[in-house]
Amino acid sequence: MASPTNSTQLVGLMPAPEGVTPDFFSRTTTQTTFILLFAIMWGLATICVILRLYTRAILVKNVGWDEREYSIPDLMIVDKLKPS
Repeated sequence: MASPTNSTQLVGLMPAPEGVTPDFFSRTTTQTTFILLFAIMWGLATICVILRLYTRAILVKNVGWDEREYSIPDLMIVDKLKPS
């Protein structure tokens, strides 16, 4: 296993090919597209969960155990999206 020459230098799982400088901080357009797509789809899913909860709680006035199963995981992912 290759050890870094400087303790603050990042090292990948495998050494970079000869002539290639590793870059751990910039994003490719594919990565940016996936991040954007994830954010949009998560936003739409959250809107759907909120509408489902609103419908069951306000219009139908019958909130069951299954609402917990839909809303808690959706809210838990918010904690994972916060920058570290």
